[in-house]
Amino acid sequence: MLYDIFPIEEEFPQYFTVRSLDLLTQYVFIELLELLDLNWKPYGAKESCNVIHLMPRFIRILSNPATTTNDNFSITNTATTTNNSISVDNSKEHNIESNKLVVCIGDSSDNNTVIGELLPVHVIMRHWLKEALTPVINMMELSSIQRMTTIEWSNHIANLRGTLACFPGKKPSTIRIDQLDRQSVTGQSNETILIYPLIVHMTYTPMKLSLTREPKYKSVLKNFMKLQYLMMNKPRISTSDRVQLVQLASELEEMEHSGVHRREVTVEISCEGFYRTGIRPDIPQYALNLVSLIAHLRFHKSLESLENRLGYTFNDKSLLHVSFCSAGLYMCMYICTYVWEHVQHRTLFYILLLYI
Repeated sequence: MLYDIFPIEEEFPQYFTVRSLDLLTQYVFIELLELLDLNWKPYGAKESCNVIHLMPRFIRILSNPATTTNDNFSITNTATTTNNSISVDNSKEHNIESNKLVVCIGDSSDNNTVIGELLPVHVIMRHWLKEALTPVINMMELSSIQRMTTIEWSNHIANLRGTLACFPGKKPSTIRIDQLDRQSVTGQSNETILIYPLIVHMTYTPMKLSLTREPKYKSVLKNFMKLQYLMMNKPRISTSDRVQLVQLASELEEMEHSGVHRREVTVEISCEGFYRTGIRPDIPQYALNLVSLIAHLRFHKSLESLENRLGYTFNDKSLLHVSFCSAGLYMCMYICTYVWEHVQHRTLFYILLLYI
């Protein structure tokens, strides 16, 4: 799956605190996704603020918004969100600036224009905290669950399908709920034996693990590695060897991306001890992409800082990028930086750059 990311400059958001953003980041990235080595603090700093803060944007649709005399929206009716089912208490009126928290979806001249409100961060925190304190299945509901019909049970768990469930303290702690099955120890419904329903999680084995059991893939991989080893030790490489190596490499790549050999795996685990999160898989998917994006942006900002410290601008940024991705070239760049800052010898510095 490929993503196109475009930076869009917007006005500074409102109704948030840095502490609340850090708490949401820690909950999603550390508690749920378990990215324990994630560090967005400045280099060498232990007790400081992160260099970047992420603010989630959830929108609830406003039905029949009333425009007041001061061009603000007065929200007094019930409304629900379109993303991850975040509910908002509308017992009080909320006056919000139309150019700050209200977004319009559609043509403004059309009567069917949908108006939505960007939720403040404290509303998101309140919803996620409420969900985190709610078990997937309450123990007091076990007896009534066994007496439900199939349709009633399906409607009862409709909001749980596709959401994430968390078991604090377990590794891994979070799992996606694809289905909830109720059954007794014997596999039959029995009102005298009360057990927790089973969380059904369906996934696929990694492609590498699936292909290692395929005889054809193992044979092609063996021939590829053997030919590659022979080419490394040959004094002269022929054209036929190069063509054969390219053919084997393309065949391996085709088998890896075909997806035919992937095996479906179904995991069943008791929902006892699991708590709801109110989060669907789209949020972790975007979060993992943000980790790679932020690391990429920080890396290039570090390269700009290095150029400012050296007082030298590289014409080809890609070469500078590659130099810090290779261990040997990274050591050469480290020596260049040391020479420039401590020795102050321009001739030696440029000689080292030419060597790189």
